[in-house]
Amino acid sequence: MKIGKFILLLLIILALFSIFIFLILLLLNNSPLTFIDTPVIDIFYIKNNKIDLVNICIALSTTISAAGLCYFSYLTYRNQKSQEFETLYCILLNEHNKLLSQKNFATEIREINLSIFNIYRKSVFEEPEKYDKYLEIQKILNNNENIEKTSSSKKKRGRLTPEELDKINKNLEEIRNFYYILSEKDKEENNYIDINYIKNKINKIYSNLGYFEEHLKHIINKNPIIRPYLIILFRILKYIYRSNKISNAEKKEYSGLVRSLINEDILFIILLNSKGWESKKNNDQSYSFLLKKMEFFEHFNVPDFVQNNFANESNDNIKKGFVDYLTQGQAIDKAAFGKNIFI
Repeated sequence: MKIGKFILLLLIILALFSIFIFLILLLLNNSPLTFIDTPVIDIFYIKNNKIDLVNICIALSTTISAAGLCYFSYLTYRNQKSQEFETLYCILLNEHNKLLSQKNFATEIREINLSIFNIYRKSVFEEPEKYDKYLEIQKILNNNENIEKTSSSKKKRGRLTPEELDKINKNLEEIRNFYYILSEKDKEENNYIDINYIKNKINKIYSNLGYFEEHLKHIINKNPIIRPYLIILFRILKYIYRSNKISNAEKKEYSGLVRSLINEDILFIILLNSKGWESKKNNDQSYSFLLKKMEFFEHFNVPDFVQNNFANESNDNIKKGFVDYLTQGQAIDKAAFGKNIFI
């Protein structure tokens, strides 16, 4: 229960108790029996079997007024503390908004997100560093397949031009686990290369989260635009959480105001950035701890965001895997999503 409500309740109880005592005194004064000695009765302004209502009312009024004065003094003190909090909060929020309104900030955020999605796509590939070479091979084979479908020539399906085959071989030679799909005889005779084999190779999902998180850390920490923004956001959340000048409900409101200014592109980076701020102890120095306490991602529609940014990805299992990584405790504690209805 809040202190203000507690004091107000105490005043009400005091007033009711005073009325109760007053009624008891009336009953005692008019009763043929008495259990109170005269000196005690005199204390309550009962003399000659008569109650001095004026003095009793004055005493009760004085007591209630004193309690009321204490309550209003408390309210004044609390409002003063709240104003002190809001002064610094507004300064920090103003700095936050300045960073958001920087020139090219939105463009930079989009480029960072594209890089993150690209790195994640590579990370679920068997050999992330060689993913681009597979894509280049697939592009050549797909192009060749399309030409065959539209060509009027009698070219045998799967045949490649010497230039295409040479380009493929140069890429294959750099991919250890894939090179022997072509034997020396295959190379000499320019035989059929299985396009589906390459596609299946690319779409098979592996777990290389170490690769992803290492590159993720580099993408975020080395960016001169997003880094200052993430630091000021951390300061705001930490200031809200550690303040003793506002209630817990007010803390939720103040953090909610900050969150309302942030779009999903930035929320995505904030979520992943929490990995880099993890500390060995789960204390209020941890970015992820603050995000969890504020339930910062309660309204973040992660599945839709991933779907929209992975629009060109045909493998739904990869999309689902990324959503699970973001929402099921690997990227950040699930408590940071609060009562999120989207996950």
